[in-house]
Order: sequence, then structure tokens, then C-alpha cells
Amino acid sequence: PGLKPGLNPGLKPGLKPGSNSGAKPPRRPSLEPTTTEVRCLTAFASDKDEGLSPMSLPQSISGAAITALLSMNATHKRLVRVTLPVLFALFVSRALQAYMAYGTLLVEMDMEVDCGGGDAGLRFICMAVFFIYVLSGVRHTFEMHRWLQRIPRSFKREELTLKKCSMEIARQARTWYAPGSGMTRNQRISAYLFILGPKFIIELALLTVGSAYVLRAPSNEDLILNSVAVAFINDLDSAVYAFGISGSVKSLVNNLPAISLAPSEFLADRRGFLLEVYGTWLAVLPVIALLPGMYSVWC
Repeated sequence: PGLKPGLNPGLKPGLKPGSNSGAKPPRRPSLEPTTTEVRCLTAFASDKDEGLSPMSLPQSISGAAITALLSMNATHKRLVRVTLPVLFALFVSRALQAYMAYGTLLVEMDMEVDCGGGDAGLRFICMAVFFIYVLSGVRHTFEMHRWLQRIPRSFKREELTLKKCSMEIARQARTWYAPGSGMTRNQRISAYLFILGPKFIIELALLTVGSAYVLRAPSNEDLILNSVAVAFINDLDSAVYAFGISGSVKSLVNNLPAISLAPSEFLADRRGFLLEVYGTWLAVLPVIALLPGMYSVWC
């Protein structure tokens, strides 16, 4: 009432319809939530909604073993069909890797202390590729450690479940998965003692013994063969996983959604933020440091 015909009450005086003059510039999206309401539903889902800093278990024998460990309170049938076969395959994989690493040490002890055989450029490339290959396994170990740190402590055994959470951020709905169950103290100790611990020790042994095995190769052919041989030992767990784990267990590991952080948790996790932003550069630093370091030790 009281408006002239044709006058749009939403326009400022002197502006034509469709004009953006005088409008405020759009604000840059931020991670600050526009609402404090967080809705979580307990569910398993196969869709790929991911939040901030998603962490997932690798598709390997170690990832399958952690999944089986968190399902040990399930039915007797699942214990026989899933848990025990995975733990047996894990034991076989670690035993083969440890014995072959010991065999590499015996061969290296019989080699002459001479790092001058073969082309120097090829030696540098073989060492760099060898370090990248073994350090990728170390990185998977560290990522599994971070994944386990996101599982809260529980005082009783619970089957692994996840919660699908959602929050409105920058006027857009963002969903992520958070842990819906916990781990007991004994489960966490078992994960580090029998899964992550042996894996990390074998990787350190391969880095140390394998460096001498590659550096002291007497010819170009031996440089390539030795680096491939040590990489083969490091990749044995993937071969055991592909050969000895059933398709149902692989599907369980593959379809497990990544555990992500809420916006407030991501902003508070400074170490995780640095790893997400500078992860590539932080991965290059160990290779640069190991090349002259191992050369000075073994040559």
C-alpha cells in the first residue's frame, strides 16, 4: 500500500532491474559453519562423500588386518571366514618379508665395499626410485597410525561402525564420516604390536640393508636387478593380499568410507593441516636426506 505502480520495493532508488551496482561483493567461502547443528546417522555407505582431511585404510594386507581386528567380536562364522584367514595371511607375509630381508643381508655381507661399479647417474636413479618405493610403504604405515588415532577409546569390544554427519558450511551442505564405535585398549595395542610395528621394522630394515645392496652393485645390470629385488621384497604384502584374501574381505576394505574431520577439528589439528598442504614437499625431504646419508654410511 502506498507504492506507485511498477515500483519494485526491492530496488534502491535510481537502479534498474538486473543492475548489480551497489551490491556487496561476494564473500569468499570459509570453513566457519553457518550453523552449529551437526546431524549424524549411524550407517555404512558406499557413496564417496568426504569431509576435510579424509583418511582411509590402504587396500593391503595391513588394512584388511585392522578391519578384521575391529570385527573380532562378530559371530563365530565371521571369525572363521574373515578374521582368522586375514591374520594368517598377515603372518605369512611378515615371515616371508623378514626372511628375505635377512637373506639380502647375508648377500650384502659377501659383497665388496666398492660403490664405483656401473654408471654414477644410473646408481643415483636406482637409489632414488628404491627410496621412493620403500618410503611409500612407510607413508602407508603413518597413514594407518593417523586413522587409528581418529578411533576413540572404548571400554568394551564393538564392531566397527561409522556415522554419516552433515553440516551447513558457506551455505552449502557438507557431509563426512566419523567413527561410530571405538577400540579397546587391548585392540589398539594389538594393532601396533602385530600389524604396524612389524611392518615398520621391516621397512626400516629394507631401507638400511637394501641401500648397501644397491650401492655396492658391481655393474649397471646388477644396479637394476638389486633395486628391483629389494622393491619386490617390500611389495610382498600386496602380492599376498591379492592372492590370499577373499573377494568379500577386499570388498569390505574397499567400500569402507574414509574417516574425515569436522571443520572445527580440522582447524584445530595443525599437524594434519600442514600434512595436507605441504604433503608433497615433506615426502621429498626424506629422499633428499637419505641419498647422501646412505652413501656416506656404506661407501
